[in-house]
Amino acid sequence: MLAFLDSQELDDRLERWADWARSPEEGSVGSAVGYMKEHLDPAADSDVMTDEIVITERAIARAKNEDKSYCRVIKHYYLGRESFAEIAGFFNLSEYSIKHLFGEAKGRIGWHIFDIERVFDKTQ
Repeated sequence: MLAFLDSQELDDRLERWADWARSPEEGSVGSAVGYMKEHLDPAADSDVMTDEIVITERAIARAKNEDKSYCRVIKHYYLGRESFAEIAGFFNLSEYSIKHLFGEAKGRIGWHIFDIERVFDKTQ
């Protein structure tokens, strides 16, 4: 039975996605590293693109189609490992506004993961 991810599960999943996206291996071609456009330290053993990574990447792309800011704040937090204060400076917004945007982005990504997994489950 499918269920929504709780906040910690979603955070862990986004961390695994970020580890994969930072990987310099072939499995990450076309991933977040391509549009991050800055050097990031690669994560170890993250070159395998699992179903979880594919679904998470697709969910992030869907959220980006809704609002590009969702994708940008997620990239800065998970890929860039930046604090909310650093992200606020980049966006020229208050830290409170960034935390709110981050929460919205995670919520939308969580919904899209649920929706994609629901469809994926039906095809299995």
